[in-house]
Amino acid sequence: MERRQGLEKGAVWSAMFLLGGYFTSLLVEYASLNFIVTPEGNWRIEHVSDVSIWISLFAMGTLVLSIIPAFFFIVSLHKIRKNQWTSKNDRVPLKGLLFYFALYQAGFGISSLVYFFLPYPLFQDGTVGSIIEGSLPQLLMLGSALYLFKGRLSELGFVTPQKWLWLVPFVVFFYFFNVTWLDELITFPLADWLHLEVDSWRESKISEEVLRAKNIGLFTGLLDVLIVGLLVPIAEETMFRGVVQTKLAQKYGHALGIILTSFLFAFIHIVLVLFAPIFVMSLMLGWLSYY
Repeated sequence: MERRQGLEKGAVWSAMFLLGGYFTSLLVEYASLNFIVTPEGNWRIEHVSDVSIWISLFAMGTLVLSIIPAFFFIVSLHKIRKNQWTSKNDRVPLKGLLFYFALYQAGFGISSLVYFFLPYPLFQDGTVGSIIEGSLPQLLMLGSALYLFKGRLSELGFVTPQKWLWLVPFVVFFYFFNVTWLDELITFPLADWLHLEVDSWRESKISEEVLRAKNIGLFTGLLDVLIVGLLVPIAEETMFRGVVQTKLAQKYGHALGIILTSFLFAFIHIVLVLFAPIFVMSLMLGWLSYY
């Protein structure tokens, strides 16, 4: 009993440290945004790779300091699950959510450490290694959920839809709303009000990846397109609608759970000009996954 309590306590504390590292990395990403005034007097937001030395050192220090708790957390979690000690406690909403983010951050930190010692040619543009490197966050999102909820994936929404009569028309409406009305109702008016350029650096990056896929080998090109078009949405929906929304809804109710999840979903995309439309899209997806 004492060993069990010690492992669980250590896992929780290391998980909290890793959770702090996760949100610290997001803040570093926001610190990498550069606001440029255009000739028209609007603000253009760009993501810069050459950040200040202090931000770089802070990000590197956070990553390095996460390595030790990452190993401790993974070992503790493995022992807890191996002895089936979490059969009751892992259903606690916020503890399950904490462990999910911690496992994701631990995997990211350890992967970054491994990547540091691997030869660069493995990750040159156009190689399978570069594609895997770029999709690492999504692989960790999906892998962490599959590991923590092994045998209980139905809790994350991996079930056969029961309300087909509601689902089909809502999906059709959702598609046409996002294609035809979302920008006109939310994106453009809000951008005009805040004097922001609508062009998103993240959208430009995705477009560059799609164009790059046309200029590389057939296999790597197909792999790149499949990851961008298939793995990314599945992984993000598993993380947010599956894990985050489920756990927050269990704790705070479905309405607040959907709202909080949507805010976090928009926040992690780090695209200020698209924050509101992403938030609205997430609300609709959250409602769809619930009903």
